[in-house]
Amino acid sequence: MALKKFSFNVEEKDNQARLGLIKTHRGNINTPAFMPVGTQATIKGTFIEDIIKTGSEIILSNTYHLMIRPGADRIQSSGGLHQFMNCKLPILTDSGGFQVMSLSKLNKIDREKGAIFNSHIDGKKFILSPEESIRVQKSLNSDIVMVMDECPKKSHDFKKINKSMDLSMYWAERSKKAFGKNPHKGIFGIVQGGLFKDLRIKSLEQLIDIDFDGYAVGGLAVGESQNEMFKVLDDITYLMPNDKPRYLMGVGTPSDILGAVKRGIDMFDCVLPTRSGRTGLAFTWNGRINIRNSKYQHDNKPIDIKTNKLLLRLFYTRTRKKHSHFAITTQQNGGGTTRIDPNKVCFSCFRIPTLLAGLTPGVIHAFAEGRRGELTPVSAMVSFLGLDRLLPRLRNLHYENEPVADGVMDVPVVSGAALMVPRRRFLDHGGFDERYFLHVEDIDLCRQVRAAGGRVYFEPRAEILHYGGTSQTSPFFVETHKALGFIKYFWKHYPGPIERLATMAMIAPIFGAICDDNPKIESMRKIAGDITPHSLVSGV
Repeated sequence: MALKKFSFNVEEKDNQARLGLIKTHRGNINTPAFMPVGTQATIKGTFIEDIIKTGSEIILSNTYHLMIRPGADRIQSSGGLHQFMNCKLPILTDSGGFQVMSLSKLNKIDREKGAIFNSHIDGKKFILSPEESIRVQKSLNSDIVMVMDECPKKSHDFKKINKSMDLSMYWAERSKKAFGKNPHKGIFGIVQGGLFKDLRIKSLEQLIDIDFDGYAVGGLAVGESQNEMFKVLDDITYLMPNDKPRYLMGVGTPSDILGAVKRGIDMFDCVLPTRSGRTGLAFTWNGRINIRNSKYQHDNKPIDIKTNKLLLRLFYTRTRKKHSHFAITTQQNGGGTTRIDPNKVCFSCFRIPTLLAGLTPGVIHAFAEGRRGELTPVSAMVSFLGLDRLLPRLRNLHYENEPVADGVMDVPVVSGAALMVPRRRFLDHGGFDERYFLHVEDIDLCRQVRAAGGRVYFEPRAEILHYGGTSQTSPFFVETHKALGFIKYFWKHYPGPIERLATMAMIAPIFGAICDDNPKIESMRKIAGDITPHSLVSGV
């Protein structure tokens, strides 16, 4: 099959702003387009499938970092960057020019040789010339390559910026010659010139004479104000070829992007979105929100009520701030596999509900080995005293010895490690009772759902891949709070004097059974002796 030629078409314009389409042999890219940054062949904190779900149609990777580790030859031997990172999307690779600036203490610039630097990993000496940058990008087999340039820091020194711009133009010409003719890939020139209008125009004119497939604006997002950045764009975008994509490098805040789109820019990249997501920073129509702030601890409102797509909400609590990631598939009756969209379900593990819709209203769904029997003082006593081991009839109180069903089944309780609830129902029931520190809150939620007329289902055909653990603390710590959780549950749902007396009598067996072989049993008994009815009721 013949490879599709690289091309770009403007499909619609509104003053300077425009909608366009970049065509590559790996897929089309609708513009304006934002490129998530996979510096070292991965986008931190996400899977490629998650990136695709956001609507991203192209990603960016870094020549400098990949040539150092794992090395361009290693990636080439794997079939190129797409195979190496299991990505079918088009990939743009930068030239390494930005790192010449950001790691300036480790390098020196030679007009003919290029950037001579020592690796920030092991100190090994590298020379990154325009020709070498293009060679590395070709071996990575990226779809759009960038010319080698020097990206200067913000400066009002005209002579310094002029010298840097002149060097970038010299390297751009050498990069284009090294790239040769390849109609199936694109090569972009980079406009330099700092904050000086005449230098920017001069740089653009020289790049147009060389003739590139697209034109990037570099040397911004390096400390200048937003107004200064927009002024540079106002100075040059109207002079940029209309039939070529325009790329503003390193810009990622929503207001910067919107302002640049208004001025005719088509492509953007920045590490800011993924970095912000990893640190709990959200950008909304009302400004920035840090969801780690304590004032949002019990805030169940959407992060941004104006957003109705790809909403994710994290419920942070004082007791649980570690996150787990799930990959879920279910086997359908007709064969085959269907992925459950994580944007449409609520994961109870670690209290990380996401946007919910699509599951049967009023029910809880659980997967794998998550079914449980009804938790009552009697069933707990049977289990904790070991009576189920002595009397065979009592062994199925908690489904421990019952064969797994072939299909969905009604159960009283399911484990919260893989529990799903329609979001609206989850909030209707008040979510999880945060008086539980570890365990039992899932049992409590199931009880609330059933009390309100809902149902709890167990799905044995689902397969769940669970990344991360529940606790990195000692088993003693975990089991202690599990036992306390049981006691709090009984006091909450069995308030009668007889039931409470029975619960108090169960304290020792509960702790003893859960921590039977624990070397710290003496400490556990001491803790149990300090428990008071008040602490159980208040959740202190």
